[in-house]
Amino acid sequence: MLQNDYLMRQILLLVEAIRKSLMEQKADPRGDAEMVEASLAQAMDLDPAFLESLAPESLVTILQLGGFDEQLAPYVTRSLGLAAYYRREFGDEKGAKLRIQQLDALAKAYAVDVTYEDCLPAPFEDFLNPDEEEDPAITGWPEDETSSN
Repeated sequence: MLQNDYLMRQILLLVEAIRKSLMEQKADPRGDAEMVEASLAQAMDLDPAFLESLAPESLVTILQLGGFDEQLAPYVTRSLGLAAYYRREFGDEKGAKLRIQQLDALAKAYAVDVTYEDCLPAPFEDFLNPDEEEDPAITGWPEDETSSN
């Protein structure tokens, strides 16, 4: 139970930072990248400066050895991609490339089906806010066949 509370807290903190950066998009891409990366580092229990220096394979190894909860992987991978997007926005192509490589390595290691293009602001917002229309087949409520006649 305590582990689930901790995991939910980590996810909520990460999502909160992502939502804030998406709402303030274009105002300060450097600040947005720093905010997303600080939240990423916290979710992964890493120092932000250390995250900056890790080769993609090293990041995966450290997370695997450190007991990283794989339920965080979809959020972390997408956040790495969003950080890359913000870095490109302020001209840090080298930093963006590293984040994309980290995204790819983490996605492969944790079987997360995501690419950099999935992490751009519009697709990321779709990930955070899935379509709220309910499909009767999913909700389990059968359609009333007699009312349509």
